Amino acid sequence: MGARPYVEGNALTTGRSERPAQYVNEQPPPDGHQAGGQRIPVIARFVVSAGGEEWFPAIASKWTDSVVFLIWQAEPGEQASSTSGWFPSGDVKRVIRRPGTE
Repeated sequence: MGARPYVEGNALTTGRSERPAQYVNEQPPPDGHQAGGQRIPVIARFVVSAGGEEWFPAIASKWTDSVVFLIWQAEPGEQASSTSGWFPSGDVKRVIRRPGTE
């Protein structure tokens, strides 16, 4: 199995190569067991360094209580833009509702 990635400074490192951490809320992979096996469609919040945020459709494929492994297309509809990473579970939703409409 390959080296596990981790966040170092503003780069995500696998031991073989680096890519800039695109999002401030990207997390290091968790230690230990992760649930998963299913591919669940979600909507995820990605925080950019300038203080803004972007929401993208994504696929959740692994998770713990605190983080979720997501696969998403940075340019929706463009397979070549597919990427992945770990994000806080609070930034991942299966549905978004307006306040007061629950």
